[in-house]
Amino acid sequence: MRRRMDIDLVVLGMCAIFIVTLACSMGGSSEPTESSTPPPTATTSMIRATALPGGSQGTQRVAPTETETTDFQPTDNLPTEIEPENTSSIPTADPPQQSTTAPDPQPTAGITATTFGPLEDWTKGAYYGEEITLFADVTGDGLADAIAVDYASIYVRRSNSSEFLLPFEDWTSGSFYGTHRTMFKDVTGDGLADAIAVDNEGVYVRPSTGSSFAPMSNWTSGAYFGTITTDFADVNGDGLADAIAVDEDGVYVRLSTGSSFGPHSNWTGGAYLGHLGTYFADLTGDGLADAIAVDNDGLYVRPSTGSSFGPHSNWKPGGYAGELSTHFIDVTGDGIPDAIAVDDASVYVLPSNGSGFPVPHQDWTGGTYFGERGNFFADVTGDGLADAIAVDHDSIYVRRASP
Repeated sequence: MRRRMDIDLVVLGMCAIFIVTLACSMGGSSEPTESSTPPPTATTSMIRATALPGGSQGTQRVAPTETETTDFQPTDNLPTEIEPENTSSIPTADPPQQSTTAPDPQPTAGITATTFGPLEDWTKGAYYGEEITLFADVTGDGLADAIAVDYASIYVRRSNSSEFLLPFEDWTSGSFYGTHRTMFKDVTGDGLADAIAVDNEGVYVRPSTGSSFAPMSNWTSGAYFGTITTDFADVNGDGLADAIAVDEDGVYVRLSTGSSFGPHSNWTGGAYLGHLGTYFADLTGDGLADAIAVDNDGLYVRPSTGSSFGPHSNWKPGGYAGELSTHFIDVTGDGIPDAIAVDDASVYVLPSNGSGFPVPHQDWTGGTYFGERGNFFADVTGDGLADAIAVDHDSIYVRRASP
């Protein structure tokens, strides 16, 4: 009898262990919930005493980040209009690949520059932004100025055509930058580059007054940015930079009215983007920024008609892109943007004639020239030619576009 009771006790104990284990395994782990980020508060930290924008990281953004919405819907699949003929990567040592065919034997006449001159130190010390460093004419004197976007504020050092002047100036007296992109383009049409911050809930603009950036306003009253990239360029020729969103299903444009961006429209009617970058510049020289897709097998251009981007054509079969960066801006002085490839070995220029790139690329630096904090091209001297700018840890260096 006692043996039977002992067996019963063992069985009951095992059942209890099983029930406890089952209950633990079925315990409710709550569904993950999306965290709600409260609006950030303005930082009052000042620039550090070394004349270098940069210090302790602040947390201020243009506006609080909330649930991301867009006023256009991307498609799941990517029906790219451009299919690369090969998937080989950009060469790591040789110059950018050149086409063996040319649409025209001669480039456009009027070229005045053929190289970048000797290196010049324009800041005599470190000057860069914690968020980004950019170059644009914010004062309206025809010279691109050095703009350091810091977490605390936006600082400007004016160009006098031979250096970036001290003291640097605080143009926002507080933080202003976008979670998606920060740019400086003339969206008001007064000849001064304005501060633009692309955030989750809108595109914010602070117009330049020539000595500061005015109070911000939301120019889209809702989210507007591309899943691939967001850019600003004058695509309809009215002198105002427009908002361009490159999405997976098309290139969307919202034209600037001078005080806001109008309704969006799809200017490509389908996907159009480059695997190595998508850019907007007036390659045809008609005053309208065109859509440029840099792909592995070519450099494709869709000219702007003022209300859409026309059919694409390959302006550089075989591909042309820089290992470090690719740019489109006029460095030759003929008024038409050229293709610039910044490689580890050198800076190469491919002159445009308005309908293609008819001549081989040219080595404009004769050796390595790039900045550890970025490579830029802007007219800092006021001669109408974009100069090569390298932002390094210790200074900003300039090589002028020269004959």
